[in-house]
Amino acid sequence: MGWDISGAAKADAGEKIARVQIIINGQVVYDNSFVPPIGSWQVQLTQKAQYPGENSVRVIASNDKGEETESDDFWS
Repeated sequence: MGWDISGAAKADAGEKIARVQIIINGQVVYDNSFVPPIGSWQVQLTQKAQYPGENSVRVIASNDKGEETESDDFWS
């Protein structure tokens, strides 16, 4: 049991990725800022444990203009 989370982002034309956060069940498990900002990003995180009940993951990507894009997923 546990979770296996894959995240990926590609910046739109004219912008770059400055920061990415992954929050699982309310806890920040990944937080990385990129200096200089990057054009694309990818990561895979794995955690072996039992997580009964409802679970959630939120990925927040911030561009170099300070704008955020969020993606949420839920599972049990």
